[in-house]
Formats: sequence, structure tokens, C-alpha cells
Amino acid sequence: MKSFLLLLLLSTLLNVSANQPPCGTWLNNSTLIVLESGTFSLSTQLLNPRYVSSIQFGGLKLRITNIGSIEIIEISNNRQVWSWGRTNINCTNSCKATFQSDGNFVLYYPDNQGVISTKTYNGAASYIYLTTQPPYFQLFNYTCEVVWPGSRGQPTFGPIARSTQDPSQNPVVLPFYHTTIPAARFKEYFGVCTHLSHGWSASLVTSLAPFVGTSTIRDGIPNANQYAAYKAAVDAGLKINFLFGGPSNISGLQDQINRILTLVNNYDVPISSINNFEGFNELNNFGFTYNGINPATSYTGMAEAMKDLYLLIKSTPQFNGIRVYDLTAASFGPDAADAGLLNYSGRADYANIHAYPYKGAPGYYASRNIFYEGMNGEYPTFTVNTPRVITETGYYTLLDGKHGVSEIAQSKMQINLLLNGLLLGFEQMYLYELYDESWNAPNNPEEHFGLFRHDRTPKPIAYALHWLSLILNDTVPSTSSQATSHTLIYALSGLPITAQHQLFYRYMDSTYIIVVWNNIPVWDNSAQKELTPPQPVQVTLDLDHVCFRSITVYDIYATTDPITTPLHQVNTASSLQFSFSDTAIVIAVEY
Repeated sequence: MKSFLLLLLLSTLLNVSANQPPCGTWLNNSTLIVLESGTFSLSTQLLNPRYVSSIQFGGLKLRITNIGSIEIIEISNNRQVWSWGRTNINCTNSCKATFQSDGNFVLYYPDNQGVISTKTYNGAASYIYLTTQPPYFQLFNYTCEVVWPGSRGQPTFGPIARSTQDPSQNPVVLPFYHTTIPAARFKEYFGVCTHLSHGWSASLVTSLAPFVGTSTIRDGIPNANQYAAYKAAVDAGLKINFLFGGPSNISGLQDQINRILTLVNNYDVPISSINNFEGFNELNNFGFTYNGINPATSYTGMAEAMKDLYLLIKSTPQFNGIRVYDLTAASFGPDAADAGLLNYSGRADYANIHAYPYKGAPGYYASRNIFYEGMNGEYPTFTVNTPRVITETGYYTLLDGKHGVSEIAQSKMQINLLLNGLLLGFEQMYLYELYDESWNAPNNPEEHFGLFRHDRTPKPIAYALHWLSLILNDTVPSTSSQATSHTLIYALSGLPITAQHQLFYRYMDSTYIIVVWNNIPVWDNSAQKELTPPQPVQVTLDLDHVCFRSITVYDIYATTDPITTPLHQVNTASSLQFSFSDTAIVIAVEY
């Protein structure tokens, strides 16, 4: 059984001296310590292996088990000497344990909810003690008083790790050894929802979609009078996710396939411009009747229709190799399992959810939580290896006293949506939607999800996406043979524990790009106003290299061009400081 990653968040430590507490020795290391390496496909927190081999707790190690437990293993004979106990949480590649800067030891499930916690926060704990005898696992404060007794027995002084001298004022230090994402992957990853099939202007779509940096749109199946608009979109370089409508029978499905084939065969639209096919949209919201069965009263018709669509697509030679995304639902009732809707096998290539985290006040890790709630609700047997996409997500900007947010809050949270989805392994994510349609129904929230206002002027989210996409733009596709693996060892000191970061590599000019964002609330839903941003903290970037050509920090929310006027830039350097609060920061490191 492969073991997993355990992280201890440590700050700068004092050297062992006459001032050391009278409770034994501690591991003196000023960085994050990895006790055991492993595969962590849903986390960026893969560290430099040099920290793995250098740390042993007197012949003991901590590890996370598949069933969501923490255990102590005696290295010499691989014997379990202590276990927290079974939590029945699937931790097969997705849990993490941290000894946090606030003194709390927590095992986190994929949605960043604590499954196991010692509740020793607010600076209560400073040391971890491990022993082969009861009480096995303990936490002590800085003056060596037991603050979490572990299992029964008297405190036993053994190998320990020190969290901090003063946990309440301890900045987190995160040195990471990342799996690097090709910069071009960002453009390939996110798309926008459009409505050419409802009469939207092709010229607007082909000018606004590239502005935000995407080359993929999600739209319905065209009718005869809409072929020219779809042709114009493809000629402008856009790929299309074709969303199927709910038919009454298999003939209706075949008719939609025939319309796509007409577009391909008669309008010179290349097959390569079809990004994917998608099953029916939120059927228990909008409904249809298939073979006399209404999904509003029975899910059987939904499953049957989707299976028929899948077989028709797979039996069409011209569609060979094109991915099929599953149907979506607003929510599934208790009879969904009986209708076979909770397992997409045999009806799609990818699981698919609509994730709208705007319901209720957005909290810590709001987007991460809603992604997992969606997957658990519709695909309860999903694993980290389940191919998955999100074909609708976003926030609306109508302040209706319900779930609307300001344009500024939308921009901050929507960037977090995209970055967290990428981090959590979703193949694609589509933002809903390209622009507002508020002339149709000014007080309807559905008409205010746009990245652009109804007059086509960009909202702050459109500008943020524009600048982020320009920085991540690369002429080398992520699937190119040139896109070989690159790694960068770096440390970010002073980040809050809610921060995340991801490393990209821009191949066309050999530049590493680090994107840092903060999963914190930015909107007070009950008061319908923006929260005051937290006081900025000073973050230090340290690179494991003595000479980089330049390090540049960009603010993608800047009102002026952040590329020509960056926040900071240093040349021939290996470190840099920047301020960080509640908005994403982008750092370019050029050789």
C-alpha cells in the first residue's frame, strides 16, 4: 500500500542552545518537513525530495492511510504502533495532514474540511512527540506542557518536531516541488458559455471570447439559420462544446447529430473544431419527455436518453475520438440510483457537474467545497482518477438581496474558481456566461452572470482573465512534444494557511510562472457588500538558484496594464518580496 504525504508547517526555529525547553530535543529545520512522500494528485503540495530523506523521528514516521486515519509506523520493521482509528474517509490520493502555524494538527479531506483535528489552535501547541509506547502521539506547548494527551498514559519524551517558538505569530513557510503545468494548458482548460443557438451575434462572440483568453465556447446545436454564425466562430479560431437538447425519442437525437454533420460537411467546419459533445442540460430543471417518460417524475428517461445519445455518437465514424461529457442535473433525488444516474459508465466519457458556489455566503475554500459537493452528489463513487469536467459555474452581479455579488467580488471569486478547479483535476471548466443579457429581464439573476456587461464593456473579471491569460499565453500547446517536464524549487514565506499556489511553465521563452491565490471570503451575503480585505502580509519568494534573469510580480486586478507596469521586478536575483491579501498574484521567473 502506497503511503501518502504528511506536511508539518514549520516556521523559523531557534538553534538548540541553553535556552531550549527542558523537554528533550526537537528537529531543527526552518522549512516545511515531509515525513513521507506519496502521490498527491489533488494537491500541489509535493515537496523537494531532499526534505524526505533527512527527517526521521527516532525510527518512527507518521503516515495517512487509505481509510482516513493517521498512524505511527516503526520504520525498522514497518510495524504499526499507533493509529487514530478508522474514519471511513477515502484518502486514496487526496488527503493531507498539517501541523499548522496556529498549533493545530489536522487531517484534511479533499474539500479542505478537517476530518481529524486536535483542536489545539490559537497557538496552543508547539511540538509533536512520537513514541513507541503509550501515549504514542502528543502535542505540547512551548513550555512543554501537554496540550493534547493523545492516547491514555503518561507523557513520554521522545523524538519531536517543533512547530514554532510563538505559534500565534508564526508565518507559514511553504517550499514546494511542484508538478509543473504547461502554460498553454490554462487556455485549453477554461471556456465560456455562449448562446449562438439563441441568436447571439457571432461577431460579438468572436471578439469577446478571445479577449478573456479562451478558445472554447459551449453552445447548443445549430438550426439551419444559425450555421453561418457557427462557421464564423470556428473560422475565428474557436472550438465548440456542442450541448444536446432533450429530445422526445431517438429520432430527435439523430436529428441533432445530423445538424452537426451538415455543419461539418456543407460549411467546411473541420471535425477538429469540435471540442466535445455534452449531454442534456439540467434536465430536472428544464425537463423533457423521452419515450413517454418525463424526467421531472422519473430519472429513467434521463439515463435512457443519454445512453442512446452516447451510442449514436460512438457509432458515427466522423466523430471518432471526440469526448462525450455526461448530462447534468440541478440535483438528484433518492431514485437517481435506481435509474442508474449516479454512475456515468456506458453513457459518457467524463463525469460532469454544474457548480454554483454563490448559494449562501461564500466561506473559506468555497469553490473547492462546492466542487466536491457536486461530485459527491451526482457521482458518489468517484475517485481522484474519475475524468471530470464542470460545464457551468459562476457568480451573478445583480444585487437582489439573495445571492448576487458585486463585480469586484465576482472577479476575485471567479479567478479562484478557475484555479481551484485546475488544481483539483477537472479537465475543463466553462464559466457562465460570456456577457449579460439584462435587456431581456433586468431583474432576473440568470441574465447577470456575464464576464461583460449588457453594453459589452468588460467587468473586472474580464480584465483579470485578460491579463492572466496574456501572461500564461504560450505558442507551444500542452500536448506538444516540446512540452517536456520542467521543475522549479521555490519557497514562499509568510503566506496565510488559506493560500494556494500553482507553477506553470511558458515554453516559448523558458519562463516559470507562479500563481498565488487566497481561499477566503470576500463577500458578506447577508449584508450584500464586500468584506474589507485582510491586512496585506509580506511574502518572500526564495528560489533554489543563484541567478535568474528576472523575477516579476503582476497584479492582474490592476486598473492599468499590469504587464507593462508590474508591481515589482528585480533582475539577476534569487528572491523577492511582495504584498498579498485577497487577490491572486502572478509571478514570472525568467532564466
